[in-house]
Amino acid sequence: MPGVLASIRTSEVAVVLLSLLAYYLWTRWTHRKYKAFPPGPTPIPFFGNFRQLPFKDQHETFREWAHTYGEVVYAQLFRKPMIILNSLRAVQDLMEKKGAIYSDRPGFILWEDVYDFKPVTTFINADDDWREHRKRLQAGFETEKALTGFHTPLKSSVNKLIIKLLNSPDAFFAHVQRYASDFTLDIGYGMDELTADDAYNRTAEDAVHAVFYSDSIVASLVDFFPILKYVPSWMPGAAYNRDAAKARHVIRQMLDVPFDLLVKNITSGVYKPSFASAWIEAKSENGQLSPQVAFHIKGAAATLYVAGAETSAVVLLTLILTMTLHPEILQKVQQEIDAVVGFERLPEFHDRKQLPYLECVLLEVYRWNPPVPLGVPHSLSQDDIYKGYFLPKGSSVISNIWAISRDPSVYHDPDVFRPERFEEMDAEKVKAWDPKRYIFGFGRR
Repeated sequence: MPGVLASIRTSEVAVVLLSLLAYYLWTRWTHRKYKAFPPGPTPIPFFGNFRQLPFKDQHETFREWAHTYGEVVYAQLFRKPMIILNSLRAVQDLMEKKGAIYSDRPGFILWEDVYDFKPVTTFINADDDWREHRKRLQAGFETEKALTGFHTPLKSSVNKLIIKLLNSPDAFFAHVQRYASDFTLDIGYGMDELTADDAYNRTAEDAVHAVFYSDSIVASLVDFFPILKYVPSWMPGAAYNRDAAKARHVIRQMLDVPFDLLVKNITSGVYKPSFASAWIEAKSENGQLSPQVAFHIKGAAATLYVAGAETSAVVLLTLILTMTLHPEILQKVQQEIDAVVGFERLPEFHDRKQLPYLECVLLEVYRWNPPVPLGVPHSLSQDDIYKGYFLPKGSSVISNIWAISRDPSVYHDPDVFRPERFEEMDAEKVKAWDPKRYIFGFGRR
């Protein structure tokens, strides 16, 4: 009897599996029959293209796919559709010209539910809360007055960095990370106390590392299988839950500590104006903030810190790397600075227009190693058609910034670091292909 029961169970399992396979093939066939998706790699049942994607350097894989399938590639991660845009033209046509339907974000369960990092400005869907975040960020960072106001804290942070590099050049990596952290804290919160607080800086750096550098496969899958967030940490393969508990702690510290200190300083009347203080002052009533407003200020300021500290450090470390690899370029930059600035002072902001080769070097740094090679995914809020291809609602839309920065039709020998390429372009082409236009993302986000 046990053998018969086992046989029945086995046959039942086989029927279920065959039924699931048949359903998958039928839905795929009907989709392909009636909907012309963009070309892309062939998925396999259940997994989609998951097994064809590496966990690292996905931007390189996407560029290889572009060589095979074209500038717009369709793929699936399990059953979730994904549209990969590998050209500036495709990105502008969709993300910018059709921004109204390409401005949502897919859900990020790992960050928002597992790590409890919310509200992340970058991940909020295009609703009233997002518009409030956007308004505050534009007021704080996109006006001439706001940008001029950053000159003093930036010079202070740069001077500290230079002294550290002179005293201990071998520790340049840590110095650059600390510089990026200090400056972002300063403009976000006006926090001299925290920039001098090594314990808080370590906590904030741990939070950034947790957000950007999870090595767990299970953590990577939780966005596709939300049930994984409930798996007990003692189960095999669920060690990521223990890491998540640590991440939640440091992220909560990053959200709460600077905000609480700033509120205390504002109450005492001794504080530096900053992004967060301007928002607090605008929204406080009789010295009080509603919990919802405080929630959004914390999230926006923490988003600013995480994004700003990480990208600033990447850009500066790339500059150091390229100048080390190309001493002849460094020498040319130094000669230009010496000719314009002299030997008695450091360069000032007003010198920049007189340093055209240095400007080309900075553009090439942005192009050669964009700090966010795939940007942040957008989500398509309704079905769309592009060049005869059907793009389904709910697709994650990814801009392959790294591939755009290596478009050989624009940047000859794109893998080579060569600032002179921008000297050789006319002004119109430099404006159209200035890496600053695309390395931090596209569209309304």
